[in-house]
Amino acid sequence: MCENLTSGIIGCGKVAAIHASALTSISGSAFTAVCDSDEKRAREFAARYGVTAYTSVSEMVSREKLDLVTICTPHPVHRQPAIDAIREGANVLIEKPLASSLEDCDAMLDAAREHGRQIGMISQRRFYAPCLRLKKAIEDGKIGKPALGTVFMFG
Repeated sequence: MCENLTSGIIGCGKVAAIHASALTSISGSAFTAVCDSDEKRAREFAARYGVTAYTSVSEMVSREKLDLVTICTPHPVHRQPAIDAIREGANVLIEKPLASSLEDCDAMLDAAREHGRQIGMISQRRFYAPCLRLKKAIEDGKIGKPALGTVFMFG
């Protein structure tokens, strides 16, 4: 359970609905705002959840005094909204992958360190039994040091 956690979503595409559902179901949480570069999409998404729509990350975080934002934008554009949210005082949770380049990852992590904020990445299969077995096999040296991996998931 959390106490008085104010949150918002950046990026109102298809995965944002999953985040909105989670944020509205957390006891003690206040999901208050969404942000998208497409104003119409932001307004329509906001209306579904009874929250405020924005097109500026900085404005959303500062006006709503957000503790946390989740970033649901396409991964090539994770960097700037993350940095803007962090600079305004929010902690950030990002849909995988963290970013499209090492440079973008470093910039986001540097901003989090500089502003004393937390940044995390969602990897929804990290506790999935097959993933845990594979991780253990790598750690135990059973399959050598991976250089590249490809996964096909069915179902």
